Amino acid sequence: MTLLLGSFATMLEAGVPLYRALHHLGLNSSDAQAGMLCQALVQDIGSGKPLSKAAARHPKAFSSMQIGLMRVGETAGCLDEVLKRLVGFEEKARANELKIRSALTYPAILLVVCLLGIALAPPLLLEPHFALIRDLKVDIPWPTAVLMAFSVWMRSPWPYLTLVGVGAVLVRLVLPFMRRREVQLSLTRRALVTPKVRDLVRGVLTTRFARALAMQLEAGVPIQQALHLAGRVTGNPLLEEVSDHLVKAMLNGRSLSQSLRSSQFFSSMFISVVAVGEETGDVSKLVDWLADLGETQVEQALETVAALLEPLVMAGIGILVGAMVLATLMPLSRALDAI
Repeated sequence: MTLLLGSFATMLEAGVPLYRALHHLGLNSSDAQAGMLCQALVQDIGSGKPLSKAAARHPKAFSSMQIGLMRVGETAGCLDEVLKRLVGFEEKARANELKIRSALTYPAILLVVCLLGIALAPPLLLEPHFALIRDLKVDIPWPTAVLMAFSVWMRSPWPYLTLVGVGAVLVRLVLPFMRRREVQLSLTRRALVTPKVRDLVRGVLTTRFARALAMQLEAGVPIQQALHLAGRVTGNPLLEEVSDHLVKAMLNGRSLSQSLRSSQFFSSMFISVVAVGEETGDVSKLVDWLADLGETQVEQALETVAALLEPLVMAGIGILVGAMVLATLMPLSRALDAI
């Protein structure tokens, strides 16, 4: 969608009429779904609908903020400029998401590979030792008995059938459950009181909110509408509640900085910078600067979390490997004592 909007904005800036630009994109798009979307927009615009109303008929393709900005651009006669700012926002949001994923991918892969190796070690590597232990006719300690039973179980088809069943349950039940609003709200609140993690979560949410707010204010969106849409752009129910609180506070006569302070979510520095922006009449630029600063802080928080996860993973794997080694050696030690 970002590539489509970027191409659309470039063609409008070059003077191509809106109808022809969409028609050209629909015919030449390498993505079949994007091409069908452009053709649907062309039909709606050809029937007299503005672009914002045509886009509103496709809520899965366009967010409420995108539609709102299109409406602002149509009213102000600067649709190409608004779309360019929207594309810049989408690209930065995508880049930040990739940074978070890349920072957490290595610990996740390390954990999966190590657990897989530990699970396959008993049936593939330790089975000869277990056969020797059985031949020794000594009392088998319970840790060794558990490990031997696990090895037998891993040599059967049951673990793989169990894995398939767990995957099916995860897709059918767990993932839809995790997408529920109340579950996401509870998880976010728990994350905001968890050491180390809270800085990362708060930084990510605040940065997305600030970037969306700054971009809308620069495009000329009214402050209350911008606050409402900025909360929904984050995709987090807690920020949606915060944005609704900010709108209500401003309707009651409070300034933006006072509303931010009453929400008890934003940092004191964030509120102070916004207060300075209100005094100078340049809120959008200062909020955009806060978003840039937030991205730097998110990167630092990511490094901290990643640096914490890796030793934890290695410590856990070391404990499991050590337990397996001890469980394997304990019967051998008893056999030597009996000689």
